Amino acid sequence: MTKILNSTGGGLIFLGSCIFAVLLLAGWYVGTAPTAPGVDDGPNRATRVAEAKLIALCDGDAELAKRLNPRLFPAIKIGEQYGLPGLQALDTFDGDAVLLFEKQPKHFADLAAVMQLDGSHLHATTGRWKPAVVQWAMAGTLGDYLKQLDRLTTQDDQVLSKVPEALPLLVSDTPVSNRVLLKFGSRAWNVLQHIDLRDHDSVERVAEAIEYYGDDMLDIHERFGPALSMLLVPHERDEQRVVPSLFLDAVNKLGAAAAGALVVTNLTDLQQLVFDEHRTLDEFRDAIAFLAGQNDPQLKDWASDSPFTLRLMLDRNQDQSLGRRVFRMCGPEAANLLYSPGGYGVTGIGADDAMRKSLKTERLAALLVLRDGGWRNLSMLREYRLDGTMRDLLRREDLVESLKDPLICRVFQKLAVSSDVEGDLRVILQKPSDQLLREEYPASNPE
Repeated sequence: MTKILNSTGGGLIFLGSCIFAVLLLAGWYVGTAPTAPGVDDGPNRATRVAEAKLIALCDGDAELAKRLNPRLFPAIKIGEQYGLPGLQALDTFDGDAVLLFEKQPKHFADLAAVMQLDGSHLHATTGRWKPAVVQWAMAGTLGDYLKQLDRLTTQDDQVLSKVPEALPLLVSDTPVSNRVLLKFGSRAWNVLQHIDLRDHDSVERVAEAIEYYGDDMLDIHERFGPALSMLLVPHERDEQRVVPSLFLDAVNKLGAAAAGALVVTNLTDLQQLVFDEHRTLDEFRDAIAFLAGQNDPQLKDWASDSPFTLRLMLDRNQDQSLGRRVFRMCGPEAANLLYSPGGYGVTGIGADDAMRKSLKTERLAALLVLRDGGWRNLSMLREYRLDGTMRDLLRREDLVESLKDPLICRVFQKLAVSSDVEGDLRVILQKPSDQLLREEYPASNPE
């Protein structure tokens, strides 16, 4: 039995020794034998070869090659066909260049030609207008654009070096714009870029305003933006520059913010006053001087609360500035009441001469009662605006014969304390003026 155990133990020891020896030999073989090609070695080697080729196509520019590496194989194809300019176009226009190369290869040459432009031309083309360049390339018109660049003058190049973004104007027929760009640089461009650059007439009109008003317009634009600076661009019908001149005058007297709010709010009616009713610049300047001279600062703030404030301040009768006195009494609410559609004295379309005369009387009467009664009469006029009897009363010429102490104002003093305004209106309307004078109507108290 002992012999059997000894024999078995010896066998196990021998077997373990053999296994250990085999493992040693296997380890030595693995550590020293040549490595067999792996499944990834082929692609890795191809990539390394491609990367080396790309660096060569980039004329040894490793940084350029590194930027193009994410598009390695399209870059090699482009480099082989178009050389370094093609690779620079890929670096500049990225995915758009790849798309153009793959879908419209005949137009990619123009994109590569862009990279061969010099100085300011290259800066401008690959700067702000880069998206447009891609669109032109895809549309097949980039070649025409490059030809236009060749026609730029030395003066154009001077502008381009100062304001590269202005390139589209330089290749257009906009001589005034080019002049102001050369003189004012980016300050002028900051104004012009708010215009549709395809509309050359509009661009030139704005440029003419910049040329005419210079730093005044540019300063306003830089402080308040295009909403105010464009007020200095005259309307096509404004041959005498009345509105821009008025705005600048208002800026000098009221400050840019208050002047801008007033002119912007009143612009539509202001243009009608100038173009259709032929009111003069001197009249407007006088109105602005009146507004600037008011001691109450609220009056200046209120001025922009109505689109008819300027019209109210211009309203005169027999050399009396009734409108300005009403403005002092009631503010811009009176302007809305008098001049809005359906307001007192507003002439409708198709009104005949008789109606126009009646409406003129109505307007005068409303001004007089507002002058004398202020907010009290304003409230009454507003309440009975749609009342035909009130309108008929205001249209009686015999009640407004005297501007100093008009009978209509005495009538309104009694109406103000009446408990039956509508009934009293009907009664008063039937009485002639001499009867009204004989009755107890107190004298009015004009300002």
